[in-house]
Amino acid sequence: MVGQLLQALPSRPGAPSKVEGSTFKHEPTETPVWNLSYTTDGCNIQFGACKYQKDVDPVVGQPAGWTSAIAFFKGEDFDDEMEFRVLINPYFDNLSIESAADGTPQTACPDPGENKYRKLPAGTKWMTNRVVLAPNATEDERHTVEGWLEDFGLETGSSPDSDIEVIESTDTGSTLEENYEYAAEIAGLANYEGSAEPLEEAMERFLTKRDWEEWPVVDLVEINSDNAGTFIEAYWHRSEDPIFDISAYGHDDFQRVWVRRFNDPTEEPILWKNTLAEEFEEGEEE
Repeated sequence: MVGQLLQALPSRPGAPSKVEGSTFKHEPTETPVWNLSYTTDGCNIQFGACKYQKDVDPVVGQPAGWTSAIAFFKGEDFDDEMEFRVLINPYFDNLSIESAADGTPQTACPDPGENKYRKLPAGTKWMTNRVVLAPNATEDERHTVEGWLEDFGLETGSSPDSDIEVIESTDTGSTLEENYEYAAEIAGLANYEGSAEPLEEAMERFLTKRDWEEWPVVDLVEINSDNAGTFIEAYWHRSEDPIFDISAYGHDDFQRVWVRRFNDPTEEPILWKNTLAEEFEEGEEE
C-alpha cells in the first residue's frame, strides 16, 4: 500500500527545480506545478508512518521544532490503523504555515484566487483504494466527501467498476446527534489578517447551524492569547442544564476567555469572562 501511494506521487520535476525571485520572508510563493515532486528541495512534501502515543506521557515528548511534525502523531487508541501519511505544502515558502513569537503569520495569507482546489499532479485514481470516514460522520458528511471525490473525476461505490470506496470507520458508533451530550467545533484559526469579521461570521453561522429543539443551549467561546491570536469555539448542548459550567472553558493561566451562553437565538446571551479577559478590557479602556 505504501508503495502504491508513493508510485502515484510525482518523483521527477518537469523542469529545473530552481525558482527565481522567491521572497521568503514577505509573501508565499506558490510552487509551480512542474516543480511538485518529492525529490525537489524547493517543494515541501513529507511522508512517513504515523507514531502513536499516549496523550499525556512524561517520557515521550510531544513533537516540537518542526511545524509539520504534529501531522504524523496520533493517540494510542488508533494504533491499529498503522497509518502512512503524505503532507504537501504547495508553497515554495513553507513559512506561510508558521507564526512569529506573537502569533502573527510571518508571511501574507495565501490567495487561492479562482481555483477551488490546490492540484497535485499525481495519479490520484490509483493512489487510494478507499476513504474511511470519521467515527461519528453523518450521511450528510458522507455525501460531502463523495461530492469532493466526484469533483476530482473519481467514481465512488462498492462495484468493481468504481474508482474508490467510501466506508465507515472500524471505530464507528452512534452518530453525534444520537448519542453525545454535546457537539463542538472551532473556527478562526486561519484568520491571517486578524480582523473581527471572520469571527463574527463564524459565531453567526454557529447560532444557525443546528436545530434549537435538539440543542437548546449554545456556548460561543472566544479565546485570545498573545502567541495564537483569537479563535472561536462553539459547544452545542443537548440538555438545558449543560455538563460544562460556563467558567470551565479555556485555560485561565495564559488565555483570555469570553463565553456567551445562548438559551435562545433571539435573546441576549449570558456573558462570562475570566480574569485575564477583564484585565485586557481594562487596559484597552486606559
